[in-house]
Amino acid sequence: MAKLDKERLFARIGYEPHEGQLFVHRSNAKRRVVACGVRWGKTTVAVHEALAALLSPTAPSRGWVVSPSFATTNLIVEQVFDLLKKRFPHRIIELNERRRFAAIENLAGHRAEVWAKSAHRPAALLGESLDWVILDEAARMKSEVWNEHLSQRLVDRDGWALIASTPWRNDDWFHDEFKRGQGGEPGYASWTGPTTQNPRISASVVDAEKARHPPEVFFREYGGEFVPDSGRICPTCRWGEIDTPQILTEDDWMKCTTCADCGRPIDAEGKPVGMLRFDGVVTVQVYGRAGDYPEVRYHMDPVLAAGVEAGETSTQ
Repeated sequence: MAKLDKERLFARIGYEPHEGQLFVHRSNAKRRVVACGVRWGKTTVAVHEALAALLSPTAPSRGWVVSPSFATTNLIVEQVFDLLKKRFPHRIIELNERRRFAAIENLAGHRAEVWAKSAHRPAALLGESLDWVILDEAARMKSEVWNEHLSQRLVDRDGWALIASTPWRNDDWFHDEFKRGQGGEPGYASWTGPTTQNPRISASVVDAEKARHPPEVFFREYGGEFVPDSGRICPTCRWGEIDTPQILTEDDWMKCTTCADCGRPIDAEGKPVGMLRFDGVVTVQVYGRAGDYPEVRYHMDPVLAAGVEAGETSTQ
């Protein structure tokens, strides 16, 4: 059976995805996870993936768009409905905006359906087999929505899922799915990107927001980063993501240097060491003679330090 040329479809309807969006659209992974900053264009990707799924020349198909509430789900399905009415009215079999449902004739002449769903009551997501599902603001959903209700709907039809959200925590199910894509697990692909990857968003406007938000909120909402309780994750040494030894021997401390990116202490293998205190100071416990230690000075990110003077160190 022929395959839909997405980029040709997008050109026909006037959609010009930016580079980050193209990576998502071009992927054939069964599980695509998009963890990006606000206004990056996740909803736009979802709208056009839903449209492409409806038009694809396949056997009869059914897909769901799911988000934490109908209000957010409607942001996607209403745009899908508008595209169908404006660009493909001759293919509409049924379109019921009150029921948040549409059925069209796809390019193979078969029936293709899309339904809007809410994750507010997970039990209502049981029952039907699906060819595809799109989850928007997935990090705001309970893990059971995906693990116990939606993923099973895709099994018998070998369906695909687009799981999109602004990051929330680094220890939730959404982060777990994202890491599967980053780790190269078969069938998974994942992407992250800041708000400024969208060329339609002014970088100066985003910079102005930096002063208005706590650092963990800014880097999560606009940077598309998973920010744990220990602070922003360093992209070089992964300080803040992986476990950090907090107690070192004298010999181990003598071998420590600092990360060229975040300035926090790292061991001889380049792994982070230390603990971030509530007041923004990194502390390391060292057993040995303090006077013989080389002075290892490092500075905190001034935004994250919350008033702690750059260059301050603390060893106990």
